[in-house]
Amino acid sequence: MPEINEDLKGRSNSFEMVLDSEVPVGVFFWADGCKWSKHFILTYDIIASSVKDRAILVKVNVDSNPEIAEKYGVGGTPTIKFFFLGRNISQLVGYVHDETLREEIEKVIQTHRDTVKKSSSAFGSVRCEYCGETVTCDCCIGLGSTTGG
Repeated sequence: MPEINEDLKGRSNSFEMVLDSEVPVGVFFWADGCKWSKHFILTYDIIASSVKDRAILVKVNVDSNPEIAEKYGVGGTPTIKFFFLGRNISQLVGYVHDETLREEIEKVIQTHRDTVKKSSSAFGSVRCEYCGETVTCDCCIGLGSTTGG
């Protein structure tokens, strides 16, 4: 699983390219001194290997990359943020049980598998089958959307 431990100053474009993926992306923000982060690392790695064909799961060490943590509003660790087409669609903050982590990752994957499809346009825009919105749709997980059902 990709792990972003090195300093990314001036190279955050490569990180943002990962977030723009057409599959859900999970980003595990962790810190060296956080015991809960260390607990999650093993579970996160196991889940990452089981979903590698349906999602991208990466880790970001906030000690090495504080500017990325700040940019994405990470105030503490562990934090796991889920992205789709560059938009934050869900997150887990703090300690959760291993099974809750697994369930949340599967929920994000399944929700976007069921609700998002490629349109036939030449630009390959992505469209939500639920609300009909393109790229800016966040209704699939219900984060602050007023559209849809």
